[in-house]
Amino acid sequence: NYIDTMQVWVCSDQDPALAIQKLATIRSDDSDNVWKEYKFNLSSFAGQNICIAFRYYMNTTVDGLWCNIDNVFIGNRSAIGITPISNEIPNRFDLKQNYPNPFNPVTNIEFDIAKTSHVTLTIFDITGKEITRLVDEQLNPGSYKVDFNAKDLASGTYLYRITAGDFVKTQKMILTK
Repeated sequence: NYIDTMQVWVCSDQDPALAIQKLATIRSDDSDNVWKEYKFNLSSFAGQNICIAFRYYMNTTVDGLWCNIDNVFIGNRSAIGITPISNEIPNRFDLKQNYPNPFNPVTNIEFDIAKTSHVTLTIFDITGKEITRLVDEQLNPGSYKVDFNAKDLASGTYLYRITAGDFVKTQKMILTK
């Protein structure tokens, strides 16, 4: 009976002790410590900063202490919360006006990436305080759409900014509740 197991936890707060949720307890398939790929649906945390934690339990009387946690990926292999909307490569970078605008509470933001770049798409309040980062990853050329859910925000004017290489553009959007 092989007793090595791994618990996977997620938390949506900066302090994991405040709101931690266990996703699963997983176990290797055999005594050679071969593990499967596991996938968890984190869509309920969309738009939030989250912490992922791992707790490994092992039989130290058998093999001693050794633990590797690698190849951790959060999202899907195309993009996190991003939908590619065209296979055509745009001629230039662009950040389009969100729609609908004004919105309540969900709006779509479309943008074009002309060449492979590290892309950030960030939402700010009117004072310039960062609210959330919708995109923060390397993207291939293409046109993309991302949904922004502002259900926890107050009515008002917000800004969204894309940075992709040297390209930076900011747009305004209005949340009305």
